Amino acid sequence: MTEHGRITKTVNLLSGNLEATHSHQADPVALGLLKNSTPRVWKHKVDWSPGYHTGYLLESRFELQGENTLMINEKPVETLHFIEYVSAPELDIQLKNHFWLQPLSGEVVASTQTPAPGLPKIDVTLLKPFAAGAQ
Repeated sequence: MTEHGRITKTVNLLSGNLEATHSHQADPVALGLLKNSTPRVWKHKVDWSPGYHTGYLLESRFELQGENTLMINEKPVETLHFIEYVSAPELDIQLKNHFWLQPLSGEVVASTQTPAPGLPKIDVTLLKPFAAGAQ
């Protein structure tokens, strides 16, 4: 399950699953990383299995890496590349998530994310925008 390009929950992965994400702060990815008003730091808690890990704090810092061209459906797509540096202080673990954004809209077109410590990286590519209000 994703929200604004971020993986927020997984189901039936062999190595374990992200059960939930909690935060009192808005996710900078959801707010729009291209906006000057968007914070570049974020704190949230995650629950994952196996092991019934609940409420572990993750601290994120976002940095723009620059322009990048991705090949999507055999076509070049211009993007802006952000790295999210994630720290889990209680576990002394650091992770990196990558987000590639459409330069005009700021929407996530591709990402490589580790949903929670100990889980594998997941690559996500948006091939077709979601339909809004489909009937």
